[in-house]
Amino acid sequence: MKKNCFLVVLTTIFFLSSFSFADTLGPTSELYVTVWANAGIAVLQGNSIVRSWATSGTNEIAIAVADKVRTMGHTSGSIGAEYTLSGSFTGNRYTSGQTYFHDGASDGQYNYAVIWNTGNIYRYGLDWQNPQYLFNAGADGLGITYDPTNNSLWLSSWGNGTVKNFSLAGNLLSSFTTRDSHNTALAMDYADGTLWMRENSTGYMAQYTRTGTFLGAKSYSVGGAIWGAEFSVTVVPEPGSLFLFAFALITVRILHRRR
Repeated sequence: MKKNCFLVVLTTIFFLSSFSFADTLGPTSELYVTVWANAGIAVLQGNSIVRSWATSGTNEIAIAVADKVRTMGHTSGSIGAEYTLSGSFTGNRYTSGQTYFHDGASDGQYNYAVIWNTGNIYRYGLDWQNPQYLFNAGADGLGITYDPTNNSLWLSSWGNGTVKNFSLAGNLLSSFTTRDSHNTALAMDYADGTLWMRENSTGYMAQYTRTGTFLGAKSYSVGGAIWGAEFSVTVVPEPGSLFLFAFALITVRILHRRR
């Protein structure tokens, strides 16, 4: 009986590792992305675009997703908007006096954004109001996402290919280098703890572990360049389930890369 179970496990791993992960597997959870410029919002999962809708504001590219999808405009005076997770406009719109938003993040209680060209990180209410300066992460910061495992923020860079993890107090916790020097639209998939970002040179959504291991990439035809991306922070599994899922996923992908 034990021998048969062992053979089943080996067969399953071999079967899964025979697939190519270069342009095959998309995100486990639903990934909400904004398309430049004001070209709509799409939801990506696996190999598919599961739904999409037109935006209601102006120049919406920064995005934060919790119980709702909340966007902010790219420049001062632009208008962001609120949508249900299924894509219905709620009627709420947001304006900001700040400029150069490219991406956003949420911890379910606050929204976060980095101002490109200054590197200043701000925390907002869920309605993108009442900005509170947190710290400066360097002027190359562009994409941003929240990490609930250590209550921190990840930032992708525009120009040097690094991804950095900061505490909310501004302390650099870790960093790694990606295969593309210009990355946008950083997001954490809370189902498996991996990071997704858009590569500017390829247009692909690339997946990395939080220690910097490249796991693969996927291309989607969404009608333009992706600049903002987030998973819903409300869908966070128990730590034990997250560890087991991430371990299985990473093991399979490492086996494949060694073939």
